[in-house]
Amino acid sequence: MYIRNYHQSVDLPWQVVFQTQSRDMVDKYCEEHEIETVWFPDGALQTRQICQAFANHPVSESCIWFNQAHLFHPSALDGRTRAALGEMFTEDRFPRNATFGDGSRIDEEMLAEIRTAFEAEKVLFEWRKGDVLVLDNMRVSHGRTPFKGKRRILTAMGRPYSAYIK
Repeated sequence: MYIRNYHQSVDLPWQVVFQTQSRDMVDKYCEEHEIETVWFPDGALQTRQICQAFANHPVSESCIWFNQAHLFHPSALDGRTRAALGEMFTEDRFPRNATFGDGSRIDEEMLAEIRTAFEAEKVLFEWRKGDVLVLDNMRVSHGRTPFKGKRRILTAMGRPYSAYIK
């Protein structure tokens, strides 16, 4: 389960993420996408969405890890950031969190194993002007390392795939 808490002072507020000022529109969107909403008295919003841990690739049909629990979970934060958020919120109100689908905690060591597997498969390369990268977003996780300087990156997406698209 991905859990997001939209606070006015930390990360992006729900009005920016959902591109509306209307709570009703947010609730409608979330209901259509099987996302639970919880509105708090202070105006903050919490969303909860149960997603698959694995998916079958639409072409190869291989079973692949297909979620971001290892990124959403507080254990993905550096110690300083996690401590600062801990002074502001209880962990269940951190901007992002991940649990098992029933809401129970995921053992941080399990997520560390997933991060270790990602690290073992990481490929780094130096971009050169005019480079083009085409990847299968289901089979290849992508990210970026810190960068200083001027750059321009253009992105195009192909046909989306979701086990939830009917």
